[in-house]
Amino acid sequence: FDGIILEVTNMLNQKKRQQIIRIIQESGVPAVSLLEKIPGLYHAGLDNYATMEQMVEHLIVAHSCKTLNYVGGPADSQENLLRWQAYEDVLQRYGIPLENDRIWNESYEVESGVRAFIHFQEKHLLPDAFVCANDFVAMDLVKALNELGYSVPDDIWVCGFDDSQEASYFAPRLTSIHIHGQIMGYTAANLLMTRIEEPSLNYRTVYTETNLILRESTGD
Repeated sequence: FDGIILEVTNMLNQKKRQQIIRIIQESGVPAVSLLEKIPGLYHAGLDNYATMEQMVEHLIVAHSCKTLNYVGGPADSQENLLRWQAYEDVLQRYGIPLENDRIWNESYEVESGVRAFIHFQEKHLLPDAFVCANDFVAMDLVKALNELGYSVPDDIWVCGFDDSQEASYFAPRLTSIHIHGQIMGYTAANLLMTRIEEPSLNYRTVYTETNLILRESTGD
């Protein structure tokens, strides 16, 4: 290949994931990683920390949330680590105690939303708001809440991440973070062409803008 654009954020098989990354790194072929920073590769992504910071701060400031449970992706994922750190930092900034039992890191698969809900319910730790790693986890969590008679947003607020197409017509419509995927893809392709044409350039990372989309699931 003349160049490679790589996206391995959702790969559950970590051994295979590391194998693919290693092959690309050792090949010397110009490469750009989407979303996650990888040593030796250019990076087209988003500022996960600042984006999650905005979401959590909105729940605390605009809605006076005192308990917020975090439902994250893989515990060793760089993007999840940044979102998780932002969640913890904002809670500390507003004097809200950190409770490890209110944090669930598993995967971006839809089923992890239900498993997170079961974990919190068994520990009697249902919150004012659930902060979720992506929309599909959030939507599955809403379904689990509804099955037990809870109403979103009347009883509990839920927010997602990615602003998937489904988020806008789910009931209730889901508060989320909009990622400009087409712009990110264009940025990745542009970075790759730059890397191919000028191989001596130093490592670069370019963030794509995101937007907080407020909808019914957080009473907005």
